[in-house]
Formats: sequence, C-alpha cells, structure tokens
Amino acid sequence: MANTQNVRVGEPIAVIGRGCHLPGAAGLDAYWQLILSGRCTQAPLPPERLDRDLLYDRRKGVRNKTYADLGCLVEPMDFSNPGCRLPHALKVHPEPLYPTLAAVAFDSVDDAGIDPLDMPTDNLGVYIGHTRAGNLAGDLAFANYIDQVAGLLDRTPAAESILADRVRDVQERLISDVRGAYPDDCTSPMGASSSARCVSDALRASGPYMTFNAACASSTQALIQAVYALQNGRVDMAIAGGASYCHSDTLVLFSQAQSLSANGTRPWDAAADGLVVGEGYVSLLLCRLSDAIDGGYPVHAVFSGLGLSSDGKGKSLWAPRKVGQMLAINRAYQGEVRRRDVGYIEAHATSTQVGDATEIEAIAASYQDEIPAGSRIPIGSVKANIGHTLETAGIAGVLKCLLAIEHQTIPPVRHIETPNPKIDWDCLPLEVPTEARAWRPGKQGWVAGVNAFGIGGLNTHVV
Repeated sequence: MANTQNVRVGEPIAVIGRGCHLPGAAGLDAYWQLILSGRCTQAPLPPERLDRDLLYDRRKGVRNKTYADLGCLVEPMDFSNPGCRLPHALKVHPEPLYPTLAAVAFDSVDDAGIDPLDMPTDNLGVYIGHTRAGNLAGDLAFANYIDQVAGLLDRTPAAESILADRVRDVQERLISDVRGAYPDDCTSPMGASSSARCVSDALRASGPYMTFNAACASSTQALIQAVYALQNGRVDMAIAGGASYCHSDTLVLFSQAQSLSANGTRPWDAAADGLVVGEGYVSLLLCRLSDAIDGGYPVHAVFSGLGLSSDGKGKSLWAPRKVGQMLAINRAYQGEVRRRDVGYIEAHATSTQVGDATEIEAIAASYQDEIPAGSRIPIGSVKANIGHTLETAGIAGVLKCLLAIEHQTIPPVRHIETPNPKIDWDCLPLEVPTEARAWRPGKQGWVAGVNAFGIGGLNTHVV
C-alpha cells in the first residue's frame, strides 16, 4: 500500500469489494436478481418479531401500538458451519447482528480477491451506519435493572391490600422470570459502536472504527467519512457499511408519526401511504484508486462527488425540506463530473406522499438547468424491493447502482399503478422505468447519483 505520508489529498477513492445480506437477497447475485425482477420481499412479521397481542392495533393513533405489521426481513445466518472464518467469540455472540455484519464484511473483502485473515494492511478503518443492535441489548439492560423496577410494586395502590410477603413473592418471581429469559453473560459488547468494533476485530485491523447515527442517512454518512479518511491519508483501506434490524418498537415509533404503511411499499404511487420497515447489511471495501491499480484489485466504481447538508430549523422533525436536500445535491457536483453526465438516480423515496414529492422537486430543481431539453434521467428506489432498511438504506442504494453499472442495465421500478398526482411528471427531467433497459455510458462513463435522508434534515448525496 502507499505510504500515507505521500497520499495526494483528494485522490479518487475506488470500491474494490462488495458484500450484502438483504431481504430476499443473501449475496450480490441474489440482490441483483431481486432488483431486476422487480419483486418485493414484504410480508407479515412473524410472532417472534412482533407480539401482536401486546403491540398491534389496526386503528391509527393508538398509543404504544403499531397499526402496521409488515416488514422486510433477512434470513438468519448459520455460523456453526465449519467453513465460517469468524472468531469463535463472534460466532457464539448472543446478538446475531454483529456476526452477520462481520460475515458480510468478509464477503466484501473476498469480492476484492483478498483473504480477510491476511489483509495487505492492518491500517484499515471501519465506518458503519448503525444506531443499535437487535432487541436483545435493550432487554439485557432491562434485565439488569428489573430488581429496581420490581421494587416499585409495593408503591402501587394495589399493594396496600396485599400482604407484604406476597408482594415480595411477586417481586422475586418477576425478577427470576425476566432474568431467566436472557443470557447470564452480559459482558459481550452490545453498544452501537460494537458493530464497527466487531468488524475491526474480526479483520485484525489497527485503524479507527466508528459508527454513525444519522438516522436513515447513517450508512451514506459512514461511507462519506470513510472516503474522507482515505483521501486524507488517515487509513490505507476502509470498510464502509450499514447494519439495521427491524425492531417492534421502531414500528411503534413510526406509527405514532403515522408514517408507516399497513398496505405495502410503493414509491411514487398515488396509493403510497407510508414506509415498510426493512433490515439488512451491506459492506463496501474501499481504497485509493492508485492503490487499487497497483494491487491489481477490481475497480467497481470511483466516487466522484459527495454532498452533506442539514436542513437547519424546519417545520418539524419529520418534515423534509427541499432547500436542504438541494444543498447536499449541489455540493456533490463540484468536480469534473456534472449533472448532465448522470445516467441514473437512486432516490431515497420512502413511499410517503409528502416525502417523495419533496425529494422529486429537489432533484428536478437541482438537475434541470444542466439537463438537455427533452432528456429524462431514469430514477428508482430499492425500497420498492426491500422496504426501508433504515440505517442501511443509503448504502443499499449505492450497492444497487454498483450492480447496475456492472450489468450496464437500468433496473425497473414495479408496483406503480397510478403515479403520484402531487408530482408533475410531464414537466420533470426524470422518469421512472417500469422495465429493465440497457444502460449506455456517457462521456464520463456510467454515472449514478444516490440520495439518502434522515429525519431531522440530515441529507446526503453520493455520485
């Protein structure tokens, strides 16, 4: 690898490896076939992922309940396979999110033709978009404090009519039942940063590892920071990724904002009424382009523009702002690649009426002055296939574009029966392809732009 002291600041950064484990797609080939077919993986959540008696009510506006019970889930991985190269402690980790992410990171290294256990450098940085793991981390915290919670029982009005020894008996049984349901060993790393740490440890890296919580823009925020670290010579290689888990409490949260759909994910459709929560894992292995060429690694794409912005003061936490989104897009096009070179746009498009319309307006306003009259850029959203994978959403869109470039194909967007009437499609330099088509390169080759936004106005655009 190049001596980091001799790195040219701003050098192009290449994607040399890719890995994924997404709903209906345990690997790159399966992901591309899913996208190409236009199939959607949404299904009713199984009982072990949503306690309907406790948390479900089809009526909207019921406190502490979800009115939607759909989700897009991944298939669990089997880490008992003798061929699994993860460290033993990670294979038996009580929270499966961490070994799953590490396994996907290994896949991305394999994709580059590199042995994950014999990396060409230990100065590898790990940058993961992730907020927390599965339900287990919260449940373990609850189990640790259950004795304090149980102690509140004797302060309830009902306790006045119950003998003290009966109250203590109820407390003891409650504590025993709760703690008996979870592992005795609570020392395994469970915090948000543990996702990046587990990947770093598994790859025997000595570079920095960190996680990013930018809501639904977390993974693209992580990706952008990984690119900056490489360009500034802080690391020689980087893993950029996202990890997300479909929580029942996430459904309850989004139901309180009435941004979920009980009917299905339909970006840009007139019947779109909210998002469907998905989960998934994506990892990209990055290095400087010169190092990729010197090392003989495959170059799947090069990042040519990165844009970050925040909305500032807005109407509310949930209301997107066109101006803020435009700012991120505009900041991404300050190099040689221009908007007129873009052949495909992967939108955030969560399947909400206001959000989808606002994003289309922002893209159109940012692009239209550079697009030749009469031209239309194809636009899509993988949320039509795998739902909204939350922290992983942005990098899942980046990976979709990498595969579309590899196959030189514009993928289709299905499930649109009637286009959203709030969007004036006839006046926009954009179109939604309903069938797959050949993607021919422009003067700058195959160029794609990817949007990802988070609640609160956290905006990213990657070219």
